[in-house]
Parts: sequence; structure tokens; C-alpha cells
Amino acid sequence: MQPVSWEQEAADRSRWRVWRRCPECEWTREAVHGVEAIDAYDEQLDLGSQELANELRALEHANMSEMAECFIQAMHGDLITADDFRV
Repeated sequence: MQPVSWEQEAADRSRWRVWRRCPECEWTREAVHGVEAIDAYDEQLDLGSQELANELRALEHANMSEMAECFIQAMHGDLITADDFRV
């Protein structure tokens, strides 16, 4: 569930109205929550963001390692010439 929008309740400043959406099934929900629940939800969002960032870094590293290995093999096989770098 991802937050789409949120606003503080005018009548009770300690409560927040949050609109959420699931990006996979498009399920949506609107609900009012207290500060404690919002803080816990925000913490989970931060953890999820960190996990995604870590996974992205791992994928980028794997992709770059594979491309570097292909480049090294091409150089060892004399498959790359100066013409390959001409603009």
C-alpha cells in the first residue's frame, strides 16, 4: 500500500486522513489515523524504500559487472578497435 495523499484533520490536529493505493491490484482506501499509527506507517515506508534502494544497487552492480566482463573478453579477443570509439 502506497500513500497517494494525506491531510491533517481540521477538527482534530492529532489525526490524519490518508488515501492509499496498491500499485499491483489498484485497490484504494481512505482512512483516518492517529499520530502513532501514522508514525509506524511512515517507518515501514522508510524501511521499504531502503529495501528497494538496496535491491536497485545490487541489480546495477550485477549489470555493470556483466557488462565489464563482456568488455574484458572482447578486448582479450581483439574484438574492439579504435573505430569502435569514433564519434
